[in-house]
Amino acid sequence: MRYKKITKEELLKAVRKELGIEEEPESIKEFLKKNRFTTEKEFVKRAYRWVLKREADPEGLEHYLSMLKKKKLSRVGVVLRLCLSEEGMEKGVAVKEVEKVMKGVFKKSGIFKNRLLKIGLIKILEWKIKEEEEKEKEEGEFSEREEVLFMEKFRGSPEEIKEHFKRQVFPLIKEVISKFDREKLRAVDLGCGRGEWLELLREEGIFCEGVELNRILVKDLIKKGFFVQRKDALEFLKSQEEESFHIVSGFHLIEHLPVGKRTRLLKEVYRVLKKGGIALFETPNPRNILVGAGDFYRDPSHLVPVFPDTFEFMGEIAGFEESIVFFYEEEGLIPAKKVRFDSLEDYLRVSRNYLWVGKKK
Repeated sequence: MRYKKITKEELLKAVRKELGIEEEPESIKEFLKKNRFTTEKEFVKRAYRWVLKREADPEGLEHYLSMLKKKKLSRVGVVLRLCLSEEGMEKGVAVKEVEKVMKGVFKKSGIFKNRLLKIGLIKILEWKIKEEEEKEKEEGEFSEREEVLFMEKFRGSPEEIKEHFKRQVFPLIKEVISKFDREKLRAVDLGCGRGEWLELLREEGIFCEGVELNRILVKDLIKKGFFVQRKDALEFLKSQEEESFHIVSGFHLIEHLPVGKRTRLLKEVYRVLKKGGIALFETPNPRNILVGAGDFYRDPSHLVPVFPDTFEFMGEIAGFEESIVFFYEEEGLIPAKKVRFDSLEDYLRVSRNYLWVGKKK
């Protein structure tokens, strides 16, 4: 039997995968994508570790933070400067975008000793990377404007959503409200969208901040007086202190996340939730045959539906003392485990969405 010969790099990659070790980014574009939602300070620190294989020195950290703040450098520019610095060159950093240049005629002509030529090269590479990123985004997903239009067409009116929250979801947090001082309650809505939940809680005298990626939605909500940050939900949670929130919610968020990220998100939700607090997540219900067999896939940004039992299991391993899925019914909520599926009609009548509730005691 003849065995395929593998390279040292391929062997290391296979071992890392087997051990669950996260791979280092191979390109600047990959590094930027992986760290797009980190703070400027954390970004610079990670760039130093990735490019120079060491911690950022105080002077270097302060310098790049200042350049980013004054908009004299972009994040791409920071990474490129580190790559093409003397230290970066000595350590032989081999990222795809500069590898050819480092091995080519420009190196022989002394470009790296000429400050002006080096700055020009950085600008060219920076422009090229940004151009490729924009092209990939256009080809790979909805634009932010298209996402908003899609939401308006298929999500339902803000008034309908808000009424649904008021009638079916808000009663669940009354117990939390009664335990704590209403004015001191802190809530966060992850993937807050158009802000229906934020609006309802504000009307009830509860401060709720929002986390959202779509720039258009963030801008609209800020104009309405809401405190909303443009961040990735998981990165936002990681940046918060333990037991920071009384209420954490995410309506139609979990189905947009890769499977591995879902449990990590719930573990972070548990960590930032105060004892006596509550977590609420709504998602499409694959037990409804129309949703599971077709309607779920209407939204191209949906990945994989979460089976109700699976969500309860994820909540349990995340640490929640109570992890329960409820189906919506006209008269209120009913625990999913109490619903029987004995006939085709049962699969058609069950609610198209369900609500997962996690409690920290």
